[in-house]
Amino acid sequence: MKKVLKSFKFYLLLVFLLLIGGVYLKDKLHKREVTQFISWKPRPKLVASQFIGDGKAVAIQWETKKELDEALEAQNDDREISVERPINGSHRGNYIAQVSYKLKTDVVTPGLDRKHKTLGGSRIDPISNRSNKPEKGEYWLIDIYDIKDNSIKKHTFDMFKIVRELNEKYIPLAEHTGTLYYDKDDQETYLTLGILVGSKDKYVVKPGDIHVETEYNTKVGLMNIQTGKLSLKTTSGKDYDQLRNDDQKSYKVTHPFESNLKNNFDSKISFFDSRLRYKIKDSENETIPLKSTYPKVYSILSKGHNEKTDGDYEKGEESYLYFLGPEDLNFDIPILELFYPRAGSDTLKLFYNYTIPAEYSKDGQEHLVKNKEEFFEYFKGSPNQN
Repeated sequence: MKKVLKSFKFYLLLVFLLLIGGVYLKDKLHKREVTQFISWKPRPKLVASQFIGDGKAVAIQWETKKELDEALEAQNDDREISVERPINGSHRGNYIAQVSYKLKTDVVTPGLDRKHKTLGGSRIDPISNRSNKPEKGEYWLIDIYDIKDNSIKKHTFDMFKIVRELNEKYIPLAEHTGTLYYDKDDQETYLTLGILVGSKDKYVVKPGDIHVETEYNTKVGLMNIQTGKLSLKTTSGKDYDQLRNDDQKSYKVTHPFESNLKNNFDSKISFFDSRLRYKIKDSENETIPLKSTYPKVYSILSKGHNEKTDGDYEKGEESYLYFLGPEDLNFDIPILELFYPRAGSDTLKLFYNYTIPAEYSKDGQEHLVKNKEEFFEYFKGSPNQN
């Protein structure tokens, strides 16, 4: 009986040790799996949306939690791993672009922190050493969201493939990648993509220092978001610099209210690129009209931006209200007013001490207004409209 008992205890101990060993081995394999990826920009997932104003605006909640948790776990084991946490994207007209990647190399040309290779230097492999095809587990994706007729359609493009189709030797770069611009001449929308054309090493010998410095040849490509075709110029003949400058000028003309740098929005409101982000304070949960007027929009915008929530980016949540198409002040302003307490004092209103620059006023003079009526009395529709 004692022999049986000892034998049972032995096998029980053996099973326990095997379980512990299995857990340890699984943990080691998982750690090796996630830390092989050096550059992370988790892919946003659209988890909720709500249109308002007959499709003139849409609230969208984005989420990256599962992949972000993996990325932060890898970064915790190796501080050289880079993780892009914010969910920003780009917005122009009726389109939203989200660029994401998970790669085993750098995604940018090395900066001062990893400018040259030395014995015992960084383990990070520079992007110039990589293939222009993804390895196992890697991806570099572009998600284009086409928003119209109260619906959202997603089109996904492989950045490696798009850059390779332009030139089989080119490699994608994160620098200058991910911004939407509209070309008013060919009436097409383009997404900027950074491109590594080539690189050249040179040896640098100094007293007590021998290293290799790399010179990089880069360009900025323009992807037509309808066709997915990448080129160095638009069909109207504009390169990146020309398109960017023209778009910014045109945007200022078509969105004068948003472009007014002297606006006095509440500090909780961020309004840029026709995209509104709002940090909801607990004391205002019941006082701002947005909650009763558009409860689902309120719920979406509160994700990741509530005063009680620490570390929005760590949670992998972001949400925005996107204004679609040309600026329409008869719609935009009533929506913005929903973020201000209805029963509050005049000093809490949208247009209290609002400055209208001379270029945006009907008489060419600067005006300081105190309410919406005075605003519409002096503000003109656009800098080119009298």
